[in-house]
Amino acid sequence: MTVRHLGHLFTPDSVVVIGASLRPGSVGATAWRNLRAGGFKGALWPVNPKHSELDGVPVFRDVRDLPAAPQLAVLCAPPRTVAPLVAQLGAMGTRAAIIMTPGLSAEQRQQALDAARPHVMRLLGPRSIGLLNPHIGLNASLAHIGAKPGELAFVSQSGALVTAFLDWARGRNIGVSNLVSLGEHCDVDFGDVLDWLASDWKTRAILLYIESISAPRKFLSAARAAARNKPVIVVKAGRAGAGLAAAMGRAGGGPVGDDRVYDAAIRRAGMLRVDSLQDLLTAAQTLARFRRNRSGTLTIMTNGGGAGVASADAAAMAGVALSSTGPSLDAAAERLHAPWLRENPIDIGGDAPVERYADTLSALLAEPQAGAILFLHAPSASVAAEDIARACLPVLKTGGVPRVMACWMGEAATAPARELFDQAGVPCYITPESGVRAFGMLQTYRRNQEALMEVPAAGENASPDTEGARRLLEGARAAGQAWLDDAQTRQLLQAYGVSLTSGADNATLSARTRQVRILSCIDPLFGPVILCGHGGGGDDEMAAGLPPLNRVLAREMVQHTRVARWGEYGDPYRAQVRLEALYDVLIAISQMLAEQPLLAELEIDPLWMNDQEARAGTARVRVAGEPVAGAARFSIVPYPSGWTRRFEWDGRPITLRPIRPEDEPQHAAFVHRASMEDLRMRFFSVRKDLPHSELARMTQIDYDREMAFIAEGIDANGEPETLGVGRTIADPDHVQAEFALLVRSDLKGKGMGRILLGELITHARARGYERLYGIILRENQGMLGLSRAMGFVPETHPDDEPDTRRMVLHLRPEAPAA
Repeated sequence: MTVRHLGHLFTPDSVVVIGASLRPGSVGATAWRNLRAGGFKGALWPVNPKHSELDGVPVFRDVRDLPAAPQLAVLCAPPRTVAPLVAQLGAMGTRAAIIMTPGLSAEQRQQALDAARPHVMRLLGPRSIGLLNPHIGLNASLAHIGAKPGELAFVSQSGALVTAFLDWARGRNIGVSNLVSLGEHCDVDFGDVLDWLASDWKTRAILLYIESISAPRKFLSAARAAARNKPVIVVKAGRAGAGLAAAMGRAGGGPVGDDRVYDAAIRRAGMLRVDSLQDLLTAAQTLARFRRNRSGTLTIMTNGGGAGVASADAAAMAGVALSSTGPSLDAAAERLHAPWLRENPIDIGGDAPVERYADTLSALLAEPQAGAILFLHAPSASVAAEDIARACLPVLKTGGVPRVMACWMGEAATAPARELFDQAGVPCYITPESGVRAFGMLQTYRRNQEALMEVPAAGENASPDTEGARRLLEGARAAGQAWLDDAQTRQLLQAYGVSLTSGADNATLSARTRQVRILSCIDPLFGPVILCGHGGGGDDEMAAGLPPLNRVLAREMVQHTRVARWGEYGDPYRAQVRLEALYDVLIAISQMLAEQPLLAELEIDPLWMNDQEARAGTARVRVAGEPVAGAARFSIVPYPSGWTRRFEWDGRPITLRPIRPEDEPQHAAFVHRASMEDLRMRFFSVRKDLPHSELARMTQIDYDREMAFIAEGIDANGEPETLGVGRTIADPDHVQAEFALLVRSDLKGKGMGRILLGELITHARARGYERLYGIILRENQGMLGLSRAMGFVPETHPDDEPDTRRMVLHLRPEAPAA
């Protein structure tokens, strides 16, 4: 399950508290008090056979006495009663429940799940302290305080951190859209909540505290969808040692995965990982206010040398590059008699007057090469911080994209200045180091967003001997081999273009090459993974990557290792290496994992590298007794190249294939050639030039829940051009999908729409969807006629507009209407 009935959980019209009480300190009393105090406007019913009224509200003895089926049930009853209550409520029509009851055994938890399943009833918990939706006054939690409405959502496995976050948010006057305590997440999990929050317009950023996840492919699909629309920031606990042991215990003894693999998954999903709750809030503020800034370098402006030095040190530690001065800054230095403009950090002096702050800031903002600007101020007796802030405000408002971050050091003396900058939308930080770290987070976030947009195919190497490699592994399994011998290992690697050295080569190579270690294995949670690091290093010095890999992703993976520096310079004893050759090997192993389900483990140690090539020195391969790899077991769905086909249409060759991210320019040209009327029929509005953000959403899709087929031809100049596109977007439950078509206006009436819709139907059936539907303007007789001809029938739905028709194709005859 994913978003089915989550509306009953997050935005209910009625809530029942079973086990509501006034006994101080009890779960039922706390839940009842919070719901009453939150200002919830819907119906609120207590159930407890021991009471007749609570706070003047009549109490029902049994759920069967309720006036209607509640949309949300809060369960505070004894553990043995939870499963029967779930069954009873489900039969009545309740579709969501929060299990606050402590102490459920594994058997009782399973009984509750079994009771909920026939009714598709969603369960939050057990061991959940509940949720808050301040926008509707819903405080269905055991938290000690409420929350003010805002734009941040916080989702946590730890109830204690939910209450800590509430304290933090209240102390900083931060509002929230939703707070969710998942507890043991027996049903509702991170993937479900991410899918809900991704489409919640009140949520501008999502903060996660994760100890473990239970469904990695579902989680990553939901995370990638959410991260395309809004920042998703993660604290992942349980890295190692006692923390890892604690996370495993809270996961019920189930797999929690290698932390390096979690790191790779978070990067690949376009999320940002931070180390603490403080960093979580820092990152949220930075991304909310500074995300549009694309600067790659930082200029530090300060009134104190010490703060500048500390900031420069922090930048070096964080890998943040400081800006170099440009010609316009040199000219400004001459004009303003300001030699400090030629240095970075720029120290304007502790006795600087107000005008110097404004003039310096103005000069920096006029110089694009200055990049982002970190404005530092320590309290000074010569000028009030508030006066400085007021003088700088007009300068801040002259630019479009935000470029200034600030740190008003101190407390009382700088509080008014900090408030003025905050009101102007400038992100403010407590210390210079935290400001630098925030800029570093922004750069990491941007790199992760770039990784999110990469959608490699399962294999990119030219013509590997896939069948020969498969026969080799299957033969070894049939012979009872757990490991391939040297000859078999050489044959397998050569099938994918990876060369091995001979014994004589090893002796000569070791003097003028560098060594890399590569390991592919099966993570207990995320499935096939690849790790890479320098030869001779420990496991903790290897970076992980999730297949499928392409060259961009292979490079990104290597950038997290010491190996990346080898391509930049050499030394008298070691040759500079050709990193492209390493990327080739990583891509080959990624393809091997996609195509060879019996590949349990592959280690190359060392991989000899020089400025020409990469060759495996020693390698070993473990064979699985049953399939453990293969693209179907990847945590991230590869580009579905199997859906590509070629045919003749209207006297010209056509390629019908899934869309790729790099199709954006071609797709923009396609939309631009469509008539205004066709665009209105497709988008229900007239839009000739779509913004980059919308084109990106159209071309950078998650193939696990979307599909877009483009019909591609070759134009008169020999360049590819898009002739038509058919698209489906499935609900997160993969029950139904909505389709849309657009054929280039000058090519209509030749059957292209029928081809595209037919392909979408075939794909929807292959995915197991129950229904395919389209929302079509009533005046669009062409599309209505095509859909009828292909088996669609009109149906009504309460969400439909009067000027549209919903055409539905039931892919399974027994499937009920939506």
